[in-house]
Amino acid sequence: MLAMPADVSMPDQVERLVDAAVSGLGGLDIVVCNAAVHGPKGPLHEVDWAEWARTIEINLLGTVLLCRAAVAQYRPQGHGKIILLSGGGATKPRPNLSAYAASKAAVVRLGETLAEEVRGFGIDVNAVAPGTLATRLLDDLLAAGPDRVGRAEFEQALRHKMEGGSPMERGTSLCVFLASRKATASREG
Repeated sequence: MLAMPADVSMPDQVERLVDAAVSGLGGLDIVVCNAAVHGPKGPLHEVDWAEWARTIEINLLGTVLLCRAAVAQYRPQGHGKIILLSGGGATKPRPNLSAYAASKAAVVRLGETLAEEVRGFGIDVNAVAPGTLATRLLDDLLAAGPDRVGRAEFEQALRHKMEGGSPMERGTSLCVFLASRKATASREG
């Protein structure tokens, strides 16, 4: 097994990560862009600007950097898969989570645009919104409390936490399918 920590918002670390994967695994066929933070919580005009910008660096620019590095590997080999985790920020307005929502909506548009750019190179790009999963991001909302994330967001997070959130298998099964040759065959056939 190969594991390596990296800050996806840092170009040199992303390059090292991809280089390590290529050398350690003998190539690169699938990239899943899943790094994300909620960032600052509260009304846009009140949140810390540096935290807001840092959220965009991680969620959006980190995804862009990893996609650039993956496409550089995939084009010469004539195939590859990129799976982007878009999250709930892309599906509806998220008051008090503006950096997260904006970054995740941008990730979806990035995926759509990149898919068109690489269409003729055997590269598949998909975005997945698996629903509210019982992860650290859910715990992060609950820890922030209703005063910072809003009563409705907090109560929805609490409900998801008590019910276990969306089944993890739903998102993972979709990602596994999108990474498979079967997904490529269904697109071609």
